[in-house]
Amino acid sequence: VISFRLLMVIPASLVVYFLIIESIDISPLLVIGLILRRSFEWIAEIELAECERVRDANFTNGYVLLNSIGLFILLIAMSLGGTLFLAGLFFWAVIPAPFSIRAIFHVLKTRNYSFNFYWLSPHIGSSAIIGVSVYFFRILIVILAGKLLAGQMFAAFAIGGLINTFYTQILGPSLIHKFKSLNHIFITCLSLVSFTAGGILMIYGNYFETIIFSNILVLGIGASLVGGGFMVLAQWIRLTILQEYKMSVFLPDALANILLLISIPIAYFIFGETVLVLMFLWSSLLTFMIYVPLIIKMRIEYA
Repeated sequence: VISFRLLMVIPASLVVYFLIIESIDISPLLVIGLILRRSFEWIAEIELAECERVRDANFTNGYVLLNSIGLFILLIAMSLGGTLFLAGLFFWAVIPAPFSIRAIFHVLKTRNYSFNFYWLSPHIGSSAIIGVSVYFFRILIVILAGKLLAGQMFAAFAIGGLINTFYTQILGPSLIHKFKSLNHIFITCLSLVSFTAGGILMIYGNYFETIIFSNILVLGIGASLVGGGFMVLAQWIRLTILQEYKMSVFLPDALANILLLISIPIAYFIFGETVLVLMFLWSSLLTFMIYVPLIIKMRIEYA
């Protein structure tokens, strides 16, 4: 996996850079800083996974500590602005670099420079279809809703997606692999919290006049939180298929994202721009509805 990522990191970074620069008016240095950060993280996270496997707590503790310090410095630099912000950004961006170097050193030490493209291709395809779909999803929202409303929607989608990201990227794979009974309790509680909080905000945003934030933003956050609950359940099924059944998820991922992109302009022209705030919820429901029959079918076949 590290060999593949080392091969792809430079061309992927260049593609991302030009897509961003050509799409929006933004400082090239800001884009470079963010890409550097993600590139180093992309390599370092493999070493973090290995450290979890061998229970190397010192490495992970050091990673968390340095990143916390870097984030604190970045927040201070953001408040000061100007050149100090860029300095803080690049300091924060290169923090994962030494951890990435350790991962690269392990590859060089074992002389394992090759990878099985056939084995990786379904996972590459799945990641590619999700990434491309997210890009065009955001472009469609900006085109249909305008920059001002789209900005509120993206903020709502990001807040609503935090719970899903927390489970999928942080705890989900470990819980499924080692603590199955705890995983069931955890996802049930996480989903219920997300459904409840999202439902309350949707009712409030729809029926009451908000003071600090716009009703659209509150409604969008509520809908996205409800969507986050469904997405946690969908990602649990997805991780189960990947880790327990060792099956590819390319086809369900492709189907869910293609249906999402097709449905956005249709929903807009039928219901108007307000319906766009529900798109994260709709995306979650699509993914959930596609994965549920798939896992039922697999469990019947492997019973």
